[in-house]
Amino acid sequence: ELKATLYDRPNDELIEDGAIEATPRLTCRLTNGNDSILTYSASPALLNGVCQLIPKDEFLPVLVPEYEVTCLGASFKSRVTLPPMAALRPSQRTFTGIKMSTKKEAKRSAAFEACKVLREMGVLNEHFLPHREDNTGQARDADGREIETTALSDHVEAIVPNVFGDFRTSP
Repeated sequence: ELKATLYDRPNDELIEDGAIEATPRLTCRLTNGNDSILTYSASPALLNGVCQLIPKDEFLPVLVPEYEVTCLGASFKSRVTLPPMAALRPSQRTFTGIKMSTKKEAKRSAAFEACKVLREMGVLNEHFLPHREDNTGQARDADGREIETTALSDHVEAIVPNVFGDFRTSP
């Protein structure tokens, strides 16, 4: 019903070409011919998701990107810095967006720039999702040496002591 209403609008309600400037988006062509698209509005959530995958330290708070918004008169500009635990040099952890009319859009712009660079670095895959290691390969230790793994038995014998004693012989 909604689809029919939208398609049956009079022509004078249609937005003319160039009336609204679309926000930039990043498109990645997949091998199956489809496109994967990253938009301004999806960038902050994606950047938060990437930061959540950074290994945590018990002494550090939750790792999230830090935004710094600067007011430039009628517009805003934002800079986002990734947590120090990210495997990036300090100069690579800060990204600046373009001037936008609202603080929210300025933050989205900075997050979008960060996601573009993370995609180029291979942190994000072609679907704009965080790249995860393949767990199907041989297990390796921190030095890269292969670890021998053995399959666990299907049946395990467990002896559980009865701390209350035998109820048949107890008074």
